[in-house]
Amino acid sequence: MAQVVAVLDARPAAAWQSVGGIPLVTRLVRSLELAGVERIRIVCASAQPLREPGARQAGTQVEVLEAPTEGPLPLRAGEGAEEVIAIDATLVVDRRLLKRLVDGKAPLVIQPTPAGTGEPGRVRLARLAAAAVAALGSGDAVPGAERLDPGTLPTWAAEVRGPKPILLMDGSLPGAPRSVQDALLLATEKHVMDAPARWVDPHAENAIVRRLVDTPVTPNHVTFFSLGIGLAAAAFLYLGWWALALPVMFLVGWLDGVDGKLARLRLQYSRIGEAESLFDFTYEQRRGCAADRAAAALAGSMWAGFVACSVWAAITAGVHLARLFLASRGVGVPEPVR
Repeated sequence: MAQVVAVLDARPAAAWQSVGGIPLVTRLVRSLELAGVERIRIVCASAQPLREPGARQAGTQVEVLEAPTEGPLPLRAGEGAEEVIAIDATLVVDRRLLKRLVDGKAPLVIQPTPAGTGEPGRVRLARLAAAAVAALGSGDAVPGAERLDPGTLPTWAAEVRGPKPILLMDGSLPGAPRSVQDALLLATEKHVMDAPARWVDPHAENAIVRRLVDTPVTPNHVTFFSLGIGLAAAAFLYLGWWALALPVMFLVGWLDGVDGKLARLRLQYSRIGEAESLFDFTYEQRRGCAADRAAAALAGSMWAGFVACSVWAAITAGVHLARLFLASRGVGVPEPVR
């Protein structure tokens, strides 16, 4: 495989504005890391103060270069590489698009891209020969380039267990921070959920995420807080304190989705987040037993509560069996990503 380096044109001030809790440049750096790119060069305007690019993996090599605000990227931005993934850093780029560039061969140009403040058709996202890095931002066609239309890519995403639109947005346009953040937040929604988690919980979860996204609160903070109040909810149920247990149970359910959404929005993953299901198991087993007692109390007897829980379990199993049957016939199964 050709030696490839990612070059981000971060000379526009808009490239450093925060969208979804992190600067656009940082979002690209973390997305490139997750796509398997280890060498990244950020080209900044000479007058800009240098900032922390926000890489999270120890093996990532990030170099910051200075260049005049106007004009083509300096050729030295691609020095030491055979090919360059060149990106206008005011863009929000879907990781699946970046992966196509990582796996592709130069010259490969992603078009159409948002026009932004420049002319339509200019090169803003491409894999180029290192000597052609100055073509980024050019309105001229790149000779011999393969053109990849983002709209032709499969939308299935394992991360959310369902379809997820291919995001390619311009963060430099007026009103972009809010609209881009909303699109990114919507893209964090998982699809394999029960009815309340799919149709009710997202409204509360997203409201909480919007409050937290620009604060120092991390997904791990939310995970540990959720664990604490989850154990409290189980204790309240066990003691029969229904008035206290019910609102706390709702809050636990919402926070269970908030930490994952916050991590996906900021690209702030951790080993603790990967092990979250173990924390959930700790209190959900106790909470589940206590919830059965609550169902029995509400139904008027242990037998009636057992019947209510059994009917709900049977309905749930029936729905999943039907979905499994349809999937075995190819209904709703995504096409393989090539």
